[in-house]
Amino acid sequence: MPEILVLKLTTYPGTVKPRDYSSRTENGWKEGLTDERIAELNRWGWSLNTERARACSHALFVYGSIVRAGAKITGIFGPYDADEGEGHEVKLVKKKAVEVKVLGPGKKTYEK
Repeated sequence: MPEILVLKLTTYPGTVKPRDYSSRTENGWKEGLTDERIAELNRWGWSLNTERARACSHALFVYGSIVRAGAKITGIFGPYDADEGEGHEVKLVKKKAVEVKVLGPGKKTYEK
């Protein structure tokens, strides 16, 4: 049976540092976000064991013990370089990004 990566979300708008390497301004979950938006906002910034994460076939985006979006993992990327701002060095951020293809209603895996 394939492994599933469970990504636990914070309350929207979350906390994203200025000059975040993903260029996003918020993360987390709130009512009304589409599955695609949930994945885009929250696929960045995870401390993952790369080998273990690459063994997973799917990711679940979970908030409040409820699955809010599901996706097929197409890649695990990182670590990333982060610009700490003018006059500061670029440093390596050990966070990873999960590249995904969002699943939706009607897909066999989604319905499971």
